Amino acid sequence: KLIDKYHLHHRLNTLPSQQGCLILPISSDSLAIYFNLETLKYSVFSSASNPKLFGFLKELPSDVQLFSDSYGIKLLNNESLLCIDSLSWEMVLANPIEEAQITESPTLTVSFNYLVFFGTIALTFGVILTIYLFRRKQKKSLFLETLQVTESVDALDLSILNNVVFEGAMYPIHPLDYEVIRKLAKQDASTLDLNNWLGLQDKQPENQKKIRAEWIKRLNTFFNAIGFVGEAFYRERLESDKRMFVYKMNPKLQVKHPSLIII
Repeated sequence: KLIDKYHLHHRLNTLPSQQGCLILPISSDSLAIYFNLETLKYSVFSSASNPKLFGFLKELPSDVQLFSDSYGIKLLNNESLLCIDSLSWEMVLANPIEEAQITESPTLTVSFNYLVFFGTIALTFGVILTIYLFRRKQKKSLFLETLQVTESVDALDLSILNNVVFEGAMYPIHPLDYEVIRKLAKQDASTLDLNNWLGLQDKQPENQKKIRAEWIKRLNTFFNAIGFVGEAFYRERLESDKRMFVYKMNPKLQVKHPSLIII
């Protein structure tokens, strides 16, 4: 109900800590509420004091998604999966017009008429969020244990179908690309292997070569955009036959824990 009615933007389950959530009522474009789920404090922001924040929380077009990670909040294009804009947590939480505890009756120190309405619903939201988080906590405990393993082993997690989790943030990816990445995380690929994984068996050799090169370039661009430095995927000539290549994933991205790869 909060998501549908109040545009609740909650931290991703894949992240190691709860920064909180931002709520923007549909009935107004001048007020945003930030709840910190650890301290049970809230902050109120207005479009006058924090205009860029409201650009992120407005109605998003169908080809754009809003994500959050340890850096801040960002807008991702659904097709290219590239970040088109971002806002750090420091900027998100700058210039609040009011701050208080959720469990206390707020003192309305700002002369905005809408704060009277907010004072009435603040405690109600606190109760709803407390119940909501309590129920989610049990469901999330197993996943968070897996996350801790991920962080201690490597930066890449492929345990969520059709998603890449890298350095605490989750990025959706095309199912075919996900499957190829999952396989390369477990083994190197010959030219024939990569052709089969990409469904290129019926194409001409020159087209196969072109598509393989384009795939590597596109995936390297994707991983660079989400923060990986260097080539995520590359090819090397076989020592036994210089005419043949082997395709590899960067060892820094190799998933070493088998439970983090969906079979």
